[in-house]
Amino acid sequence: MEGIELLWDVAVELHDAAGLAAVADVLARAGINVDSVCLVRGPAPLTCHLLAADGANAADALARAGTPASTREVLVCVLQNRPGTLAAVSAALNVAGVTVDLLYQATDRGLVIGADDLAAARDAVVASGRLAARAGPTLPP
Repeated sequence: MEGIELLWDVAVELHDAAGLAAVADVLARAGINVDSVCLVRGPAPLTCHLLAADGANAADALARAGTPASTREVLVCVLQNRPGTLAAVSAALNVAGVTVDLLYQATDRGLVIGADDLAAARDAVVASGRLAARAGPTLPP
């Protein structure tokens, strides 16, 4: 369906900004495009989430460089850019019983959703009625 795709979230544990620079360099040299990045401070020093179309090659390149990474398939949705969209989508995911454990915005790609059931998440996003007809500027209410 237009506006919804499956991509890969590549997660790497980092200790500092130099770690991010090194990860970005490894991926650049491997020809892996990063569509979005999200840094989260948690129990570990930092978790870096990178959105890529080629998760397996990204993880392989990082492993060869001595940086272990985990990958998982995520749902990426281009949504309407107006008030109420996040409320409608999160309510639809809740009603569908989808457990979301990862959520971040990819500027050109859309909302990245990591969940226990991607098919149910996809159906819930469609049911929310908030998929954008096209990517672009803010839509009027």
